[in-house]
Amino acid sequence: MELKKIHMSDIGKVVTGKTPRTSIVENYGDDIPFLTPSDDLSYKSVPKTGKTLTEQGLKEVKNCLLPPYSVCVSCIGSDLGKVVMTSEPTITNQGFSAFFFLLWQYLYDKKVMFVYENGSNGLKNLNINSLIERELFVIPPKDVISRFNLAVAPLLSKKQTNGVEVARLTSLRNTSFRN
Repeated sequence: MELKKIHMSDIGKVVTGKTPRTSIVENYGDDIPFLTPSDDLSYKSVPKTGKTLTEQGLKEVKNCLLPPYSVCVSCIGSDLGKVVMTSEPTITNQGFSAFFFLLWQYLYDKKVMFVYENGSNGLKNLNINSLIERELFVIPPKDVISRFNLAVAPLLSKKQTNGVEVARLTSLRNTSFRN
């Protein structure tokens, strides 16, 4: 198997999010997840976003709609380097870039970009959107990545389902003990 040095954009679409106009109230409040750095990024997959969009809001940013299992990296501010994965079609604001799961795992394992996680070095306003597209990475051929993603997708789905079930059971337990 031949390893290659490539840019992320060579094997997958790198998407930088966008915010629908906030002056139009009708853009917000339905059931389309809208991920922002102010959401709880301590989870590896997005359980729920603080804001949601309507179909009207989605129309304004339709080219930024991410499919399930997209990996989102916070690229701006104090949560720089935090990574979450979408579990359903999701829109992000401009504080995120999204790409393949395999690359996220590679970056995380190699600690690329994550030295800034939680702003621990004092950098609070660094923007790494362009770094995600510029940086060269060593990866296996595209067909290996595609096979990997196909094999992993059902496992990620099961993990997401289990996580939701654990949260539901935890809530039920906590409610039961309060009574």
